[in-house]
Amino acid sequence: MCLMTCMYKLQAQPEHTLDLAKILNDDLAQSVAKYPTRFAAFGTLPMQAPELAAQELKRCVKELGRPSLFYSMLLRYSDLLHATI
Repeated sequence: MCLMTCMYKLQAQPEHTLDLAKILNDDLAQSVAKYPTRFAAFGTLPMQAPELAAQELKRCVKELGRPSLFYSMLLRYSDLLHATI
């Protein structure tokens, strides 16, 4: 499963997108745990704030066992090589 969520709206506040990412990732983990032969899931990250995305990435891998993540190029930055990323 891969979610396309409102966290890709560039005007969203980073702290709100972190909360949403946690809710979605936790729900996906529960679905995969309940139906492991039917579902696999990508985690999702709050890419508006790279430091929050890194925090959620660590949580997804260590706590949720999420080996794969999805990110969108629809960031507030036009270039992933931007100095703040």
